Amino acid sequence: MMKVRSKFSETTQYKIEIEQLAQDFSSTYINLHNHQIEQRKITIIATALANNFTLQSINLSRNQIKDAGIEKLAFALKSNKTIKTLNLSENEIGVEGAERISELLLSNKSIQSLNLSTNNLSKIGSKAISMALYNNFSLLQLDLSFNRIKDFGATCFADSLKYNRHLRDLNLNYNFISIVGAEQLSLALEINKKLQMLSIGLNELGINGINAIITSLSINTTLQAIDLTNTNFSKDNLRAISNLLRTNTSLQTIQLGCNHDCAGSTLELEAFSFSLTVNQSLLRLNLSMNNTFSHRKHIPLLAKVLSQNTSIRSLNLSLNKITEGVIQLAQALGSNTSLQKLYLSGCRIRDVGFCSLADMLEENKTLQYLDVGNNRIEENGIIKLALSLRRNTSLLYLRLSKSHVTANGLKNLGAALELNTTLGVLDLSFNDL
Repeated sequence: MMKVRSKFSETTQYKIEIEQLAQDFSSTYINLHNHQIEQRKITIIATALANNFTLQSINLSRNQIKDAGIEKLAFALKSNKTIKTLNLSENEIGVEGAERISELLLSNKSIQSLNLSTNNLSKIGSKAISMALYNNFSLLQLDLSFNRIKDFGATCFADSLKYNRHLRDLNLNYNFISIVGAEQLSLALEINKKLQMLSIGLNELGINGINAIITSLSINTTLQAIDLTNTNFSKDNLRAISNLLRTNTSLQTIQLGCNHDCAGSTLELEAFSFSLTVNQSLLRLNLSMNNTFSHRKHIPLLAKVLSQNTSIRSLNLSLNKITEGVIQLAQALGSNTSLQKLYLSGCRIRDVGFCSLADMLEENKTLQYLDVGNNRIEENGIIKLALSLRRNTSLLYLRLSKSHVTANGLKNLGAALELNTTLGVLDLSFNDL
């Protein structure tokens, strides 16, 4: 009975959305994600889009639209003047579909964000898309992640970036790009003065490929965010990015998560820590699951960063073996006046660590988001944390999921929340309550 009701609800909603689109109602956003749209209904949608003058964003992801459906949609959108955001991810789009999208980008003047993630563009389809960037003046955001464009496709986009003056955000995550593609993109970054975010994670770029990207950022002064997640980032690359951070004033976000070989020697980590203390432009740093500061003797270096850096707003240290090292971090955070978000999920923090974090929350006045889920808090830790929440007036979100919180712990937290008027979200999911 429940399945029938759920299916009916989805179908009804789908019909309402199609009718709304076709009749040009006032909605500016329609979500048709995972509706398994048949080809004949693609024609209906395409016709509606050609004549709709209010819709600004449409999500058509995961619908098996394929090349035949893309041809219909692309033809219709050539005359549309209001669509700004178009999501076509997970639709099995191949080379022919990519060619139709390329033609669309040359004629449409309104699309600013295009998501083509998780399709079958391959290197040939990516070339077609990249060619459109030479003469497209409206597209600001392009997601091509999970498309196997390889070094050939990366080179094509690198060439187009040398001429394109409008694209702000390019996502090339998980595309089998190696050192060759990385080097070509680095050359483009030395010339391009408009791109603000480049995601090139989940690619085996190699030491030299990553260093080429980092070196180019000593020339580039406009890129604000770089994603190098899971790229085999090494201690050699750590040295390069340390040197960069001492002089670069434009980078605001660095993603280095899931790089297990990132941890260097004490000398290299001292250099990295020093760079973080002198740099005043970096706002977000992701060091999750890379063991950069996991060794006990290196924790003081990170604590020093937290006590001296005045720019970092978000720090992700999740899935690192910090254990009791969190005590030193908490002490440093007591006087920190800039950090707003701290992620410590899965850091093997025990009761003594939670007690230190509780003490920190009584002193710190700026931290708004704290994730300490997937750790183990016991009775003393939960009591101290509850007491600190009675006095803390800055924390807005606290995650304690999968942290072995008991029913008695819940009682203590509940009593604290009666006095706390600022905490908006307390995540206690997956605890044995």
